[in-house]
Amino acid sequence: MFCTACGQKLPDGAKFCTKCGAPVAKIEPRVAPDAAPARDAGAQEAALSQETEPVQKVAPAQEAVPAQAAPDASQQAADEAKKAAQPEAAGEETPAAVPADAPVEAMETRVMPGAADATTVMAPDAAEVTSAPAEDDEPAVAPSDTDATTVVASDTGETRVMPEGSDETTVMPGNAETTVLPAADAAVTAEAERAEAAADAAAAEQALWSAPDAAADAGTGATTVLQPGHMADAPVGEVSAQDAQPPRKKRPVALIATIVLIVVAAAAFFAIFVLPRMMGKDVPTASYGQSDPLQCSVVTRVRPRDASGEDLTSYVVRLMRRASDDASKNSTASDAFNEVVAEIRVTGNNGFTMDNFGDIPDGDYMLVIAPDGSGSGSKGSGSNGGSKGNGSGSGSSDASDEQRIPIHYEEDNPKAEEEVVVEPPAPETDSTQEPAEEDGLTDEQIAAALYYYTCQDLIDEYGAPATADRNSGGEVAASGLALADLIDFDGDGTDELLTVVCTKDPATTTSFYGDDTYQVAVWRYADGAVEQVYEGDASHSNGGYYYVNLYEREADAADDPAQTVIEVYSYPAPTEPETEVTRSEYYGLDDDGFEAVASCQIESSYVDHDTTTTVTIDGSEASEDDWKDFVSSLEQVANYEFNLPASNVEAQSESDADPATKIDTVLPDALGERTQDTIDALEAAAGSEALEAYAPDEEEADDAEADASYAVTSNEADVTFMTSQGNGDDWEESRTWTYPEFVLSPDCTTDEALDKLNASFKESFEADLAATQAWSFDSGETQIWVHRDDVTYLQGSVACVRSSRELFNGGAHGSEAMSGAFYDLSTGEEISIEEALGVPWDELQGEAVDAINAYIEANPNTYGANADSIEGMAADATRYFATPDGIAIAIMPYEIAPYSEGMQLVYVHAFNDPSIVGTSAANVVVYGSSTQ
Repeated sequence: MFCTACGQKLPDGAKFCTKCGAPVAKIEPRVAPDAAPARDAGAQEAALSQETEPVQKVAPAQEAVPAQAAPDASQQAADEAKKAAQPEAAGEETPAAVPADAPVEAMETRVMPGAADATTVMAPDAAEVTSAPAEDDEPAVAPSDTDATTVVASDTGETRVMPEGSDETTVMPGNAETTVLPAADAAVTAEAERAEAAADAAAAEQALWSAPDAAADAGTGATTVLQPGHMADAPVGEVSAQDAQPPRKKRPVALIATIVLIVVAAAAFFAIFVLPRMMGKDVPTASYGQSDPLQCSVVTRVRPRDASGEDLTSYVVRLMRRASDDASKNSTASDAFNEVVAEIRVTGNNGFTMDNFGDIPDGDYMLVIAPDGSGSGSKGSGSNGGSKGNGSGSGSSDASDEQRIPIHYEEDNPKAEEEVVVEPPAPETDSTQEPAEEDGLTDEQIAAALYYYTCQDLIDEYGAPATADRNSGGEVAASGLALADLIDFDGDGTDELLTVVCTKDPATTTSFYGDDTYQVAVWRYADGAVEQVYEGDASHSNGGYYYVNLYEREADAADDPAQTVIEVYSYPAPTEPETEVTRSEYYGLDDDGFEAVASCQIESSYVDHDTTTTVTIDGSEASEDDWKDFVSSLEQVANYEFNLPASNVEAQSESDADPATKIDTVLPDALGERTQDTIDALEAAAGSEALEAYAPDEEEADDAEADASYAVTSNEADVTFMTSQGNGDDWEESRTWTYPEFVLSPDCTTDEALDKLNASFKESFEADLAATQAWSFDSGETQIWVHRDDVTYLQGSVACVRSSRELFNGGAHGSEAMSGAFYDLSTGEEISIEEALGVPWDELQGEAVDAINAYIEANPNTYGANADSIEGMAADATRYFATPDGIAIAIMPYEIAPYSEGMQLVYVHAFNDPSIVGTSAANVVVYGSSTQ
């Protein structure tokens, strides 16, 4: 016989293991109640004394057998009846039952049915000992050096495990259950056996139909009953039926994982989208129908809102542009943007990004936002009234209507915000009408007040009306708000406001000429609000002189008023090589805004000298004769000249216009006076009450302050100092030194950031001057002969300061050095060129290498450069500076040219005209000064 705990071979009759001390269990089969009677005690002992050989472990049964469930009340009653009917033998002690939750060290027993209804008892972390039934239906027990014992039942389907010296414990695997019951001795009465059978049946039914409870922790030494497909744990030791535990309940792993994923996703959404809004993140806002285009880049996120301030959650967005061949390309009427570039449908309150439209070219577009399921919307510009009526587009506060907002898109737009909230303007139409009723203000007063503030907005953005000299006084050009005039374009008796602004500084911009140099706009008052109904470029001649001509067109019907139309003469890009295209158009005002009433396009070929003319009048194709008749029917009423040669201005000013004509001619030097007269007339017509009622509110004033413009003054000083080449060869030098001083425009004040920045430039100037005047030849130091800090670029709050130094060390001549630095004037801090201009640094270096090579190739006097040295120049960020035309790099003497050729300044990146790349940037006008 063997110890069932450790496998030690024991002498017959031993009650305790001589190795581990465990009680010796007797193993004998038990016959089911209706089967053959149990064997006598002697036969049982003989069977237990036989030694058996180990056999292979039997594979589990194909059909799962449920584990024993916890006993119910009937089971407990049956056990009590058996205990009462079973007297204790004289002189014997009944072993105490082991509680179900009693700790058992490092012991776990698993009972697994096999093909022969095997019962497996296993200790954790130990090898198994497997027993198979012997030929005489007695169980065979195989010893092992481990704590695991496998007992395989005989064909009777039963196995008894009995520790010696105690009551029997019988382990019975059945077809549908495994029952662990205390065995009865020969004195058990028939009544106790019947109770036992009843308890077995009740336990089986409970195990089959009851939901299993959570199993005990396996670490406590629980007994686990494994059946194919499920598992249950029960305490180890002498186990009774009422102590048996149900199988372990399967954990819903998939459900738990799904819940965790949902929670993580919700937390991420909250952190990204909700929390920033709860914490008051300041997101820029824009209004439907505003006149200024919303600056957008590929990453700009737009979140539309309704009139109540709630995010729209289901809508359609169309990206519209003007058709390139459309005659209405200069009109702001709703149908001028008549080509759909892309359309998206948006759900949810997180808005959309420009990237959602796919790959779109840079340019001006109209965003049309409509509720999901709506059509393309009705035609027509809306309005934006109220305190500052300078809006255009739809502008309706009703979110159920189609809303529009103009945008300017560049894939890498440095002016674009990452996120913008677009919402209807405040319901200003009602607020503008109420004062008219309550305070007695007339429409004329309201219109005058709104026109007045429109002019003030343009002055804030572009500057006050002024005149500048160009080309060393050879040309006169208007700047800032170049023109404001009142014209009744549609003949309804109410004037519209005509404005022209200069988008460039005539005194400092070298590339002054371009289609967008002078921008024309017309503003209309209606129902307490002002809307922009026209925008376009001023006409210009081949020589680069800009003008606006107005003509009167008689109405077709006698009762209809005459119409004032705007002439636009342009040079569209040719579609074929060696051709020139000219286009003449006339725009008139109707209910929907300005529309092209007639156009004539002429394409001329330089190769075959063929000419193609296309004429459209009132939307229909017409002939060249029709065009001539149309033009001859017009009568010119106004001519505004924005830049002219100075000699032409003087000649025309000395000769009075023919009083017999109706032409109102205004030259560049007189535009400022005309504009100021218009502003004064508007102020007087509005009156103090209307101006006060429609004055910008504090929020708008704060916005204007946030978008403050800047100006700069170049402080110049003639500096005198002594220098020397040694050996008494001393002499006096006199040079002009400069440093910049920035101010807020137009009031010429400063703030803390500007004060700090200005002080740094002045301190550098004074320190260099003191060192230069104290220099001596014997000091061994470098003397600074020239100190110039000049502003070569100023756009918005970004400024570029180019620092030039001429240095002397006592030789035959001095040396030159130049560097550039970029500043954010709103903070007074220096920033990188990429932050300042939005040009990626890696791309700029590549452009610089190509431009320098092109410059060397075009200038035969250059020498001394190679691929490595050129790449080194391009990699030096301090060499770059900006002008209004582009980015240039400074190349020192001897690097690509001799000293006699001086400093080489080369354009490497163009803002508008790519032809300047690889050319000289030497002739750059300095802001705030006429000298270089």
